[in-house]
Amino acid sequence: MPDAPDVVVQRQFDTYNAHDIDGFLATYSPTVEMRSLPSNELLRSGHEEVRKFYEERFSNPNLRAELLGRTVLGTMVIDHERLVGFDDGRVVVIIAVNEVRDGLIQNCWFING
Repeated sequence: MPDAPDVVVQRQFDTYNAHDIDGFLATYSPTVEMRSLPSNELLRSGHEEVRKFYEERFSNPNLRAELLGRTVLGTMVIDHERLVGFDDGRVVVIIAVNEVRDGLIQNCWFING
């Protein structure tokens, strides 16, 4: 039986903060789609694009996410996060909506504050 959606997303969150690209990718479907809301613009799709984007991000040892809140509704896990440690000193607050099916994140949408 696959892990519960919140367990999968917590694993994704933990591997993000550990800068563990292989562990991070293991939480996503090979066909994952990441989109921006409200435009629904496709940002990245598939492991190759996700790896390329996050490998560059993970090269910054100061980058980390802080969980401000989490809501779970069926297969959807909604995280309110604060991203810190960017080279330019900025702090980014986002909502990440993750759709988990069969133990993997199939889709995610980001709302930037």
